[in-house]
Amino acid sequence: MTSMLGEAFQSAPGVLVLSASRLRRFRECKQRYHLEFLLGLRPDANADVDADRASGYGLQAHDELRLRHETPGRHDELSVIEPGPYDDLVLSAVRKHHSICPGQDGHTYLGGEVDLKWLLSSKLVLLTGRVDALWQRDDGTIEVHDYKTGPVVENIDNDEGTLMYALLAAATYPQQRLRIVYEYLGGEHPVEVSVDITVDHLRRAQTLILATAEMIRREQSFTPSPHPTHCRSCPYRSACPVSAPSGERAANSEAELHRAP
Repeated sequence: MTSMLGEAFQSAPGVLVLSASRLRRFRECKQRYHLEFLLGLRPDANADVDADRASGYGLQAHDELRLRHETPGRHDELSVIEPGPYDDLVLSAVRKHHSICPGQDGHTYLGGEVDLKWLLSSKLVLLTGRVDALWQRDDGTIEVHDYKTGPVVENIDNDEGTLMYALLAAATYPQQRLRIVYEYLGGEHPVEVSVDITVDHLRRAQTLILATAEMIRREQSFTPSPHPTHCRSCPYRSACPVSAPSGERAANSEAELHRAP
């Protein structure tokens, strides 16, 4: 098994690429997973505006926090380093992060937006994950921080992201204690939820990865799973034979998708 920190890797034929988002997508809707990751279709031009806004806000907040940690003297300033459309929301998230930032306690910043990869060569599976921030505490513990702008989840022990980050961090830092930390920055006050990684987490993570890889490789139909929330924000509705908010049937077959009215 090969660990890679921020290295480019071109997936070879037969290698299945998995990440936390891909695991979540396959669990929520196999059809969207197929359209997005296997066929690589372009998103619909009229994709959900609210979803685009949330994504844009999150991306700007992530970039701002990374730049502040990498730019000496900018962490405490109350203006954005690179202005964007969501400055007020981003500055609110920045202020909340600042109050719980590990740097306040003198811990070492190892980088932001760090790509971790682990090639399970014997299984032809490449695990990937982009870490929002990596910190090393004084006792040597490596902390993987994930910034969140959505609702707080109190128990992240079995979250796909937690398990994937645990496996990637263990492959990259095999001799050090590991902690996964979710920073929820979208509410009135910041909330930090963390879990110390154990051998049991790593076993469960590997079981989840290998079982999902097997299911994907055996999957034939990639059946849609209509769901009001998921479908509303899905940018592949025009190519899906079943579309919701209300679970309505959009087409009888692939032929009907292309049939003139």
